[in-house]
Amino acid sequence: MIKENSFYIKQLKNVVFLGYSDLLSKFIDINSNLKINTFVITSPDQNKKLEKIKKKKVFKNLNNLFRSFIKKNFDIEKTIFISISSRWIFKKSTINFFKNNLINFHSSRLPFDRGGATFSWQILKGDRVHSNTAHLVDEGVDTGPIIFSRNTIYPYDCKIPLDFEIYDKKQLEFFYQSLVKKIIKEEKLRLYNQNNNISSYNPRINSVKDSWIDWNLKPEDLIKFINAFDEPYEGAKTLLNGKIVRLKSAQISSAVGGGHPFMSGIISNKDKDWITINLYDGKCLIVERILNEKNENILKNIKIEDRFFTDSKKL
Repeated sequence: MIKENSFYIKQLKNVVFLGYSDLLSKFIDINSNLKINTFVITSPDQNKKLEKIKKKKVFKNLNNLFRSFIKKNFDIEKTIFISISSRWIFKKSTINFFKNNLINFHSSRLPFDRGGATFSWQILKGDRVHSNTAHLVDEGVDTGPIIFSRNTIYPYDCKIPLDFEIYDKKQLEFFYQSLVKKIIKEEKLRLYNQNNNISSYNPRINSVKDSWIDWNLKPEDLIKFINAFDEPYEGAKTLLNGKIVRLKSAQISSAVGGGHPFMSGIISNKDKDWITINLYDGKCLIVERILNEKNENILKNIKIEDRFFTDSKKL
């Protein structure tokens, strides 16, 4: 409910999640401790991951059958509907049906970094500020008024998307509990309209076609690029002796490095646990995992003076 530019719910009874999150069991436990009912509505493909969730319903579309189910089972005005990685596009008629009780969680400082692949984009930009944001759903992508947000700093050892994801989940669990407690207390959460003049949107990244390494990048940009496609993704890729390989567990070093862009990509040193790859500007890349198409680490097969190379047509 919205009143005097604030969001609040009187006598909250239910939380209905729309979509999927591997934190759902945690959220259900939080709700149970707070004496709040939980239900999950999900899509056919996401339902495969929800075998342990008992109170759920599967809908391919948010059609009249969906609306009838909601009306029959929930008091909309006493229910929060939370979109979390949902597969559906919410049209205006559906949004109105929820009576302004439909919210979305997004892991960025909205209006910055709307869209997908948030953690990879943050790594590419060198952004070390983490945020959990809850906002009303409207017809745009992550554009609705903000209800509640919380900012923290990523720990120093967060380097790759998996690190960011693990940290985000820990923060989201705390964030969710804090938000629900405020709503149970019937706090009026002031709405903040997003400023579209300073907003930014990031498209989704395809980890298969977008992950080709450009060896002409500056060393600082190159390591960000490689890290952005590390776990849980396949890895940044390039060619070695005409075959596709993927680089993971990489870092920049100044101990031994190249002095000219032509040297970039040449393997200059080798240890049993890593290789050193020349970059320019006196830097080198130390890599611990070189994976082939079978996902095998072929580090032991690599020779000094081999060169990593990416055809410009692939970039």
